[in-house]
Amino acid sequence: MNRKQIDALNGSEQQNGEYALRRSRRANIIAAVVCLALAFVVWVVLMGFGDSDHVALTVLDQQEAYRYTLSNDLVEVKGSLAVLRSTTEIGVRLKDDDGDGVYRLSDGELELLLPDGIQLVSNFELTVTVEAK
Repeated sequence: MNRKQIDALNGSEQQNGEYALRRSRRANIIAAVVCLALAFVVWVVLMGFGDSDHVALTVLDQQEAYRYTLSNDLVEVKGSLAVLRSTTEIGVRLKDDDGDGVYRLSDGELELLLPDGIQLVSNFELTVTVEAK
């Protein structure tokens, strides 16, 4: 067997032959840029879709001498996927925190601090009970 026959059996003739696929370095760079641009467009489209999720509630500015109890630990919110992924919790601020008592969202005693792009799915009742330790 001569060298040509051995190369033909191994398939290396196709890689170096007359009909082998040859691309320039410029074509490879253009193909890579097109693939990256397509991946970016797909990512932007997917992250722009709206969805809903449950997010934890946290009382802000808690004082050491008091124990704060929330009636709901989670709230359902809606927004784009990108905003929902970056939102881990929603802050609840007591407007007039004067010690022991029960504060209600419906009475205007509480303030929900929603991040930009996040909305509540439905109205809900939230009560914060503050007790001395």
